Amino acid sequence: MARWTSSIDDILKIRLVARQIPLDGIARIVLLDDTAIEGVIREVNVGNSGGPGGWQYYGECQIETRKKKLRTVDYLDVRFASSIWSKETAAEYERLGLLVNVQRT
Repeated sequence: MARWTSSIDDILKIRLVARQIPLDGIARIVLLDDTAIEGVIREVNVGNSGGPGGWQYYGECQIETRKKKLRTVDYLDVRFASSIWSKETAAEYERLGLLVNVQRT
């Protein structure tokens, strides 16, 4: 579960990480402790409390690894993230049954 925050630095970090994570694809996420997680992005949640005054924000994603483990990542724990999509990587994840590579025309 993502942590709620009202800190401007945390809010800016959530915004930055949200831009780094591909909404559909294969990503590499490096956490603050230098743990690297690679996999298919399954879900992305970014939002706010939406109530009057004192708004709080959160951000998280779910990523499914090659070992078919689903990990939930709090954006406040991310050092950086990036897409690692390539034809070769997509083919590997397709062989593992983690995605279906659709050819766009």
